[in-house]
Amino acid sequence: ILYDNEMKKMLYFPKELTSVPTLPETLEEIGAGVFANNKNITSFVVPNTVKTIGANAFEGARLTTLTFAPGNDTNELTIGGNAFKDCDYITTLALPNRTKTIGTYAISGMDSLTSLTLNEGLTEIGKYAIYSNPALTSLAIPDSVTKIGYSGIASNYALASITFGEDSKLEEIGAWGLANNKAMESIVIPATVKYLRYYSLHQGSGSTIGKLNQVTFATGSQLEIIEPYAFYYVQIKTITIPKTVTEIGSYAFEYAKLEEIIFEKGGTADLTLGAPSTYINNSNGVSTGTSYGYVFGYTNLKAFEIPARATEIGTYAFYGATALKSLTFEEGTASSLQQIGNYAFRECSGLTSITIPDSVTSIDEAAFWNCISLERVIIYGHIETIGEAAFWDCHADLTFYADSETTRTTLERYGIANDKILLISQLPSQL
Repeated sequence: ILYDNEMKKMLYFPKELTSVPTLPETLEEIGAGVFANNKNITSFVVPNTVKTIGANAFEGARLTTLTFAPGNDTNELTIGGNAFKDCDYITTLALPNRTKTIGTYAISGMDSLTSLTLNEGLTEIGKYAIYSNPALTSLAIPDSVTKIGYSGIASNYALASITFGEDSKLEEIGAWGLANNKAMESIVIPATVKYLRYYSLHQGSGSTIGKLNQVTFATGSQLEIIEPYAFYYVQIKTITIPKTVTEIGSYAFEYAKLEEIIFEKGGTADLTLGAPSTYINNSNGVSTGTSYGYVFGYTNLKAFEIPARATEIGTYAFYGATALKSLTFEEGTASSLQQIGNYAFRECSGLTSITIPDSVTSIDEAAFWNCISLERVIIYGHIETIGEAAFWDCHADLTFYADSETTRTTLERYGIANDKILLISQLPSQL
C-alpha cells in the first residue's frame, strides 16, 4: 500500500490483496481511483479520520459491504465524484453524520442498492449524486439539505418514495432534480422550496412515462418560480398553486393530464403565465436560451380562473387545450392582465364564451384562432390593438359585446362586421 510522506493520503492499494490490513491512524484521504475495479476486496470500513474520499475511489469495486467507523462527527467528510459508482454488490449504504458533500455520480449505477441513508448535516445533493440506482425504492431527505442539484436524485426507476421532514430547509430543486423516478406516484414539496427548476419533476413521456400523479405543496409554501417544463408530461390531474408564485414558465404543464388548477387566494405579487423564460438546462449552470409559451398547452383543463394578479398570458399559453370550456377571471379584485399573447388560446375548440376585463388593452396575433365553438366575446374597457388572425376560424355566429367606442372602433378596424358588434347593454338577459 502506498501513502504520501505524512501517511495522510492513500495513493495506491495493490489489487492482489484479498483483505485490508490495519490502516494508519493519520489517514485523512483515500485518493482518486485507489480501489477502482478492485475485485478482491469485498468489505471496507472507512476510518473516522478520513476527510476525503477521492474521485472514483471505489468505482466498479466488488465490495459487498461499505461502512463508516462511528465517532469523530466534527471531522467533515467530502465524497468525491463517482466515488461509489457501479459498486453493484452493495445493498445498504449509510452515510456518516459528518458527510457534507456528495460529488457528481458518487452514488450511481449501484445495481443492488436497496437502502440508502443520508445524514442530518448534509447540505447539498450535487448533480447526478444519486442517479440510476435501479433497486432503490425509498429515500428520506435530511432537513439540513438546502439544494438538490442538477439531476441530483434522478432516473432511479424503482424509487417510489421521496420524503422530506417537517423542518426541511430545502430551497431549490434543480433542473431535472427529481426527474425520471418512474415508480414515484406522489410527493409533498416542502414549504421552504422557492424554486422548481427546469424539468425538475418531469417523469418521461410516451410508453416510458412515470407514475407521478399527485404533487402537493406543504402548508405555508414559499414557492416563487416554476420554471419551464417543470411538470412536463406529469400525470397530475389537479394541483393548487401557492399564492407566493410569481412566474409559471413556458411549457411548465404542457402535456400534463391536468384537469384542474387552483390558485391559492391572497397573493399580492404580479404573476406571469408562460411569459418568455430564460432557463438553465445543463449541469454547468449556464443559461442555454429563452423558452416561449405553451404553459398549459395540450392539457385536459376544463375550466380556468385567471388570477387577478396575473399580468401576462404568454404565447401559446393554452394552445390545444381542447377540453377548456370555461375561462373566467377572479371576482372581487380588479384584474391586472394587460395582454393576451400570440396564439394564447389557439385551438381551444371547447371554449364558447369569454369575458375580457377592462385592464386588457391588447389581444395579440392569432390569440383565439380556430376556437371553433367561440360564439361570444364580451369586452370591458378599451382594447387598443387586435393582432392579425386573432379571431380567425371561430364560430360563424361569433358576436362581440363592447363597453366602449374605443373597443368598437378597434374591432371595426380589425375587420369585424358592424352587425357583429353590439353593446354590453344588449347582452341577452339570461347572461
